Order: sequence, then structure tokens, then C-alpha cells
Amino acid sequence: MNMSNINLATEWFEVLQTTERSQTAVMRPTRVNRRASMPKSAVKNLAINKGDVVIIPPRVKHKFTDPSDKRTVTFNVYCPPEYSPDEKG
Repeated sequence: MNMSNINLATEWFEVLQTTERSQTAVMRPTRVNRRASMPKSAVKNLAINKGDVVIIPPRVKHKFTDPSDKRTVTFNVYCPPEYSPDEKG
């Protein structure tokens, strides 16, 4: 068993865990960098709220932008893994 905590991430993007079939990561954009972009940048604009889950199919370009004053944290699950197990941004 492997356990991680999103609050221990020190970078704006950090892979937490990787297995053969899945991967978890966290994004915590700074106030200066309010965008949480992934290398595959939404064709649609969606308003999401605290607690919402968004499923983005593989190879669909997307980007998250947060206009609020509050700290944004996203928890990401990739199946199959997308990044190097030690990826930090």
C-alpha cells in the first residue's frame, strides 16, 4: 500500500503516485499563475464548483482558469499514467 497527501506537494504540479495502470497528481496554481493547464490544452467552457468531478478523455485539449481569490487545488487521476512518476512542475 502506498499513501500520499496532497497538502505535502511543494510544486504547482506534482505527481503523487504511479502504478502500472493509474496515476494521481495535484495542481495548486499560485496567485500569479491562476491557470491550471495541462500539456493537452476545453473546447467547451464549463463552470465547475468545489467538489465537482470532470472526466477529460485522452488527447482532448483542455485548460482550467480560476478567476477567484481563493486557493485552487485540483486532484487529478490519469488512467493509464500520463507523466513520469517523479514529474514536478
